[in-house]
Amino acid sequence: LYLTRTIYLYTSLNLKFNITETSYVIIFLKINYNYERVELMNIFPALKEATANRDFDKFSSYFHDEYTFVRHQSGTTMNREETLGMIKGFLASDSFTIEQHRCVYENEDILVEHMVIAFPDNTKEAVLAAYTKKDNKLYKCETGATKIG
Repeated sequence: LYLTRTIYLYTSLNLKFNITETSYVIIFLKINYNYERVELMNIFPALKEATANRDFDKFSSYFHDEYTFVRHQSGTTMNREETLGMIKGFLASDSFTIEQHRCVYENEDILVEHMVIAFPDNTKEAVLAAYTKKDNKLYKCETGATKIG
């Protein structure tokens, strides 16, 4: 069962539930005569809100302790602390803005987002970011960026 922009849950009574743009869903499934609690998390809406509100604490809470950011331009990686330090600086700057921020795809294993970012150094990039998820948190990020404007 995957949580994307819209998921459909079917019960044994053939009832259909449509869940759209939900950040957290808890369902109970009957498996072998036992009810199992299943928690599904869609991270994108919360990340987008935290970014828009410049809420660093909320934003950083979605990063796994073993998070890695792969920097293809330099051939290096950044760990969680290094990445969040960079993001904290961005969020503190009034000249850092994100436009056209949208979720391309999200399920329990991956989040793909696209956005146009204006950086404090007056550059602008269209960014496609792919995150793998682990334990309902962002675990690894790889991006593709194109300078624009």
